[in-house]
Amino acid sequence: MASEASSAGRDGAVPSGALRLSAPMDGAGADALPGRQVLADSVYDVVKQQIMDLKLTPSKRLVIDQLARELGVSNTPLREALTRLELEGLVTRRSLQGFTVAPVPDLRDMDELFELRLMLEPGAARAASKNVSPEDLALLRSSVERMVELAGDDSDTGHYRRHRSLVSADAYFHDFVAEASGNKLLRRAVSGLHAHATIYRLYFKAGYAPEGGDTADEHATIVQAFAEHNPEQAARAMKEHLRRSQERLRRIYRLNLAEESSTRARSAARP
Repeated sequence: MASEASSAGRDGAVPSGALRLSAPMDGAGADALPGRQVLADSVYDVVKQQIMDLKLTPSKRLVIDQLARELGVSNTPLREALTRLELEGLVTRRSLQGFTVAPVPDLRDMDELFELRLMLEPGAARAASKNVSPEDLALLRSSVERMVELAGDDSDTGHYRRHRSLVSADAYFHDFVAEASGNKLLRRAVSGLHAHATIYRLYFKAGYAPEGGDTADEHATIVQAFAEHNPEQAARAMKEHLRRSQERLRRIYRLNLAEESSTRARSAARP
Protein backbone atom coordinates (compact mmCIF):
# COMPACT_ATOMS: atom_id res chain seq x y z
CA MET A 1 0.00 0.00 0.00
CA ALA A 2 2.52 2.57 1.08
CA SER A 3 5.48 0.93 -0.61
CA GLU A 4 5.52 3.52 -3.38
CA ALA A 5 6.42 6.37 -1.04
CA SER A 6 9.17 8.43 -2.63
CA SER A 7 12.73 7.35 -1.98
CA ALA A 8 14.91 9.37 0.36
CA GLY A 9 17.30 10.21 -2.43
CA ARG A 10 14.71 11.98 -4.58
CA ASP A 11 13.87 14.49 -1.86
CA GLY A 12 17.42 15.06 -0.82
CA ALA A 13 20.29 14.90 -3.26
CA VAL A 14 22.06 12.59 -5.62
CA PRO A 15 25.23 10.86 -4.47
CA SER A 16 28.34 12.99 -4.38
CA GLY A 17 30.55 12.53 -7.39
CA ALA A 18 27.70 12.73 -9.89
CA LEU A 19 28.66 16.25 -10.80
CA ARG A 20 29.33 15.83 -14.50
CA LEU A 21 27.57 13.77 -17.12
CA SER A 22 28.87 12.18 -20.27
CA ALA A 23 27.75 13.71 -23.54
CA PRO A 24 24.58 12.02 -24.85
CA MET A 25 24.94 9.43 -27.59
CA ASP A 26 23.25 9.95 -30.92
CA GLY A 27 20.25 7.79 -31.51
CA ALA A 28 16.68 7.80 -32.76
CA GLY A 29 13.54 5.72 -32.59
CA ALA A 30 12.03 3.67 -29.79
CA ASP A 31 15.33 2.08 -28.82
CA ALA A 32 16.71 5.49 -27.89
CA LEU A 33 13.88 6.43 -25.52
CA PRO A 34 15.02 4.57 -22.38
CA GLY A 35 18.51 6.08 -22.63
CA ARG A 36 17.08 9.53 -23.14
CA GLN A 37 14.85 9.18 -20.08
CA VAL A 38 17.76 8.02 -17.93
CA LEU A 39 19.77 11.01 -19.11
CA ALA A 40 16.92 13.43 -18.37
CA ASP A 41 16.54 11.98 -14.87
CA SER A 42 20.29 12.25 -14.28
CA VAL A 43 20.40 15.88 -15.36
CA TYR A 44 17.42 16.62 -13.10
CA ASP A 45 19.17 15.00 -10.12
CA VAL A 46 22.45 16.85 -10.69
CA VAL A 47 20.88 20.27 -11.15
CA LYS A 48 18.60 19.73 -8.17
CA GLN A 49 21.56 18.79 -5.99
CA GLN A 50 23.45 21.92 -7.05
CA ILE A 51 20.43 24.10 -6.24
CA MET A 52 19.79 22.43 -2.90
CA ASP A 53 23.46 22.68 -1.88
CA LEU A 54 23.53 26.34 -3.00
CA LYS A 55 26.19 25.67 -5.64
CA LEU A 56 23.68 27.27 -7.99
CA THR A 57 22.94 30.24 -5.78
CA PRO A 58 19.44 31.60 -5.06
CA SER A 59 18.17 34.10 -7.66
CA LYS A 60 20.99 33.15 -10.06
CA ARG A 61 20.04 33.39 -13.74
CA LEU A 62 20.61 30.05 -15.47
CA VAL A 63 22.17 30.36 -18.92
CA ILE A 64 21.09 27.19 -20.71
CA ASP A 65 24.03 26.94 -23.13
CA GLN A 66 26.61 27.54 -20.42
CA LEU A 67 25.08 25.13 -17.91
CA ALA A 68 24.68 22.44 -20.60
CA ARG A 69 28.39 22.73 -21.45
CA GLU A 70 29.35 22.47 -17.78
CA LEU A 71 27.27 19.30 -17.41
CA GLY A 72 28.39 17.84 -20.72
CA VAL A 73 24.87 17.41 -22.11
CA SER A 74 22.71 18.90 -24.83
CA ASN A 75 20.16 21.62 -24.13
CA THR A 76 17.13 19.33 -24.47
CA PRO A 77 17.50 17.19 -21.31
CA LEU A 78 18.57 20.28 -19.39
CA ARG A 79 15.41 22.14 -20.40
CA GLU A 80 13.33 19.10 -19.40
CA ALA A 81 15.05 19.04 -16.01
CA LEU A 82 14.50 22.75 -15.43
CA THR A 83 10.82 22.40 -16.31
CA ARG A 84 10.47 19.70 -13.66
CA LEU A 85 12.32 21.84 -11.13
CA GLU A 86 10.00 24.74 -11.95
CA LEU A 87 7.05 22.57 -10.92
CA GLU A 88 8.81 21.95 -7.60
CA GLY A 89 9.34 25.66 -7.02
CA LEU A 90 13.14 25.40 -7.19
CA VAL A 91 13.47 27.48 -10.34
CA THR A 92 11.32 30.18 -11.90
CA ARG A 93 10.80 31.05 -15.55
CA ARG A 94 9.91 34.42 -16.98
CA SER A 95 9.14 35.39 -20.54
CA LEU A 96 12.24 36.57 -22.41
CA GLN A 97 14.39 36.02 -19.29
CA GLY A 98 14.56 32.23 -19.09
CA PHE A 99 15.14 30.23 -15.93
CA THR A 100 16.34 31.57 -12.58
CA VAL A 101 17.09 29.73 -9.35
CA ALA A 102 14.28 30.46 -6.90
CA PRO A 103 15.22 32.51 -3.82
CA VAL A 104 15.48 30.68 -0.49
CA PRO A 105 12.06 30.90 1.19
CA ASP A 106 11.73 33.51 3.91
CA LEU A 107 10.07 33.14 7.31
CA ARG A 108 6.64 34.05 5.98
CA ASP A 109 6.90 31.44 3.22
CA MET A 110 7.86 28.82 5.78
CA ASP A 111 4.98 29.70 8.10
CA GLU A 112 2.50 29.53 5.23
CA LEU A 113 3.89 26.13 4.25
CA PHE A 114 3.39 24.78 7.76
CA GLU A 115 -0.11 26.24 7.96
CA LEU A 116 -1.03 24.22 4.90
CA ARG A 117 0.70 21.09 6.19
CA LEU A 118 -1.26 21.40 9.43
CA MET A 119 -4.46 21.39 7.39
CA LEU A 120 -3.51 18.28 5.43
CA GLU A 121 -1.19 15.95 7.28
CA PRO A 122 -3.09 15.33 10.55
CA GLY A 123 -5.98 14.18 8.37
CA ALA A 124 -3.60 11.92 6.44
CA ALA A 125 -2.37 10.42 9.71
CA ARG A 126 -5.95 9.91 10.92
CA ALA A 127 -6.84 8.00 7.77
CA ALA A 128 -3.57 6.07 7.68
CA SER A 129 -4.13 4.75 11.21
CA LYS A 130 -7.11 2.81 9.87
CA ASN A 131 -5.18 1.34 6.95
CA VAL A 132 -1.66 0.47 8.05
CA SER A 133 -0.71 -3.18 7.89
CA PRO A 134 1.86 -4.99 10.04
CA GLU A 135 4.25 -4.68 7.10
CA ASP A 136 3.66 -0.92 6.97
CA LEU A 137 4.34 -0.62 10.70
CA ALA A 138 7.60 -2.53 10.30
CA LEU A 139 8.73 -0.16 7.53
CA LEU A 140 7.77 2.92 9.53
CA ARG A 141 9.62 1.65 12.60
CA SER A 142 12.64 0.95 10.40
CA SER A 143 12.46 4.54 9.15
CA VAL A 144 12.45 5.81 12.75
CA GLU A 145 15.44 3.61 13.62
CA ARG A 146 17.32 4.93 10.59
CA MET A 147 16.71 8.51 11.71
CA VAL A 148 17.99 7.67 15.21
CA GLU A 149 21.18 6.27 13.64
CA LEU A 150 21.65 9.38 11.52
CA ALA A 151 21.06 11.67 14.48
CA GLY A 152 23.81 9.93 16.41
CA ASP A 153 26.37 10.07 13.60
CA ASP A 154 27.80 13.55 13.02
CA SER A 155 30.91 12.42 11.15
CA ASP A 156 29.68 13.81 7.83
CA THR A 157 27.98 16.96 9.08
CA GLY A 158 30.62 19.20 7.54
CA HIS A 159 29.86 17.84 4.09
CA TYR A 160 26.10 17.87 4.70
CA ARG A 161 25.70 14.18 3.87
CA ARG A 162 24.04 13.59 7.23
CA HIS A 163 22.14 16.82 6.77
CA ARG A 164 20.64 15.64 3.47
CA SER A 165 19.99 12.15 4.80
CA LEU A 166 18.05 13.38 7.83
CA VAL A 167 15.76 15.60 5.77
CA SER A 168 15.29 12.81 3.21
CA ALA A 169 14.41 10.32 5.95
CA ASP A 170 11.82 12.76 7.29
CA ALA A 171 10.39 13.21 3.78
CA TYR A 172 10.13 9.43 3.34
CA PHE A 173 8.14 9.10 6.56
CA HIS A 174 5.66 11.84 5.64
CA ASP A 175 5.24 10.58 2.08
CA PHE A 176 4.61 7.08 3.43
CA VAL A 177 1.91 8.32 5.81
CA ALA A 178 0.22 10.36 3.06
CA GLU A 179 0.14 7.34 0.77
CA ALA A 180 -1.09 5.07 3.54
CA SER A 181 -4.09 7.39 3.96
CA GLY A 182 -5.51 5.76 0.84
CA ASN A 183 -6.63 9.13 -0.50
CA LYS A 184 -4.91 9.76 -3.82
CA LEU A 185 -5.79 13.46 -3.93
CA LEU A 186 -4.49 13.96 -0.41
CA ARG A 187 -1.29 12.09 -1.28
CA ARG A 188 -0.88 14.27 -4.35
CA ALA A 189 -1.50 17.46 -2.38
CA VAL A 190 1.08 16.59 0.27
CA SER A 191 3.62 15.61 -2.38
CA GLY A 192 2.90 18.77 -4.35
CA LEU A 193 3.95 20.96 -1.44
CA HIS A 194 7.56 19.80 -1.85
CA ALA A 195 7.86 20.73 1.81
CA HIS A 196 11.14 18.95 2.42
CA ALA A 197 12.90 20.71 -0.43
CA THR A 198 11.98 23.98 1.30
CA ILE A 199 13.05 22.66 4.70
CA TYR A 200 16.38 21.42 3.34
CA ARG A 201 17.21 24.76 1.73
CA LEU A 202 16.42 26.64 4.93
CA TYR A 203 18.57 24.34 7.06
CA PHE A 204 21.41 24.38 4.54
CA LYS A 205 21.42 28.17 4.22
CA ALA A 206 21.50 28.50 8.01
CA GLY A 207 24.36 26.00 8.25
CA TYR A 208 22.61 23.82 10.84
CA ALA A 209 21.81 20.13 10.65
CA PRO A 210 18.24 19.08 11.52
CA GLU A 211 17.60 17.78 15.04
CA GLY A 212 17.03 14.20 14.03
CA GLY A 213 16.66 12.86 17.57
CA ASP A 214 13.64 15.04 18.32
CA THR A 215 12.07 14.24 14.96
CA ALA A 216 12.63 10.50 15.45
CA ASP A 217 10.90 10.61 18.86
CA GLU A 218 7.93 12.43 17.35
CA HIS A 219 7.72 9.97 14.46
CA ALA A 220 7.81 7.10 16.96
CA THR A 221 4.79 8.60 18.75
CA ILE A 222 2.88 8.71 15.47
CA VAL A 223 3.81 5.09 14.71
CA GLN A 224 2.62 4.02 18.17
CA ALA A 225 -0.78 5.59 17.47
CA PHE A 226 -0.86 3.65 14.19
CA ALA A 227 -0.03 0.43 16.02
CA GLU A 228 -2.96 1.07 18.38
CA HIS A 229 -5.21 1.98 15.42
CA ASN A 230 -6.11 5.19 17.21
CA PRO A 231 -7.08 7.75 14.53
CA GLU A 232 -7.47 10.77 16.81
CA GLN A 233 -4.22 10.12 18.64
CA ALA A 234 -2.44 9.74 15.29
CA ALA A 235 -3.84 13.08 14.12
CA ARG A 236 -2.84 14.80 17.38
CA ALA A 237 0.66 13.33 17.25
CA MET A 238 1.14 14.49 13.66
CA LYS A 239 -0.11 17.99 14.52
CA GLU A 240 2.25 18.22 17.50
CA HIS A 241 5.17 17.00 15.38
CA LEU A 242 4.52 19.63 12.70
CA ARG A 243 4.22 22.41 15.26
CA ARG A 244 7.49 21.41 16.89
CA SER A 245 9.19 21.14 13.49
CA GLN A 246 8.00 24.62 12.64
CA GLU A 247 9.33 26.02 15.90
CA ARG A 248 12.71 24.35 15.40
CA LEU A 249 12.99 25.93 11.96
CA ARG A 250 11.87 29.32 13.26
CA ARG A 251 14.54 29.15 15.98
CA ILE A 252 17.26 28.27 13.47
CA TYR A 253 16.02 30.96 11.10
CA ARG A 254 16.27 33.58 13.87
CA LEU A 255 19.75 32.39 14.83
CA ASN A 256 20.85 32.65 11.23
CA LEU A 257 19.49 36.19 10.91
CA ALA A 258 21.29 37.18 14.11
CA GLU A 259 24.58 35.75 12.82
CA GLU A 260 24.19 37.49 9.47
CA SER A 261 23.50 40.78 11.24
CA SER A 262 26.56 40.32 13.44
CA THR A 263 28.75 39.56 10.43
CA ARG A 264 27.54 42.67 8.62
CA ALA A 265 28.19 44.78 11.72
CA ARG A 266 31.76 43.45 12.03
CA SER A 267 32.39 44.12 8.36
CA ALA A 268 31.09 47.68 8.66
CA ALA A 269 33.28 48.33 11.70
CA ARG A 270 36.48 47.39 9.90
CA PRO A 271 38.65 50.36 8.81
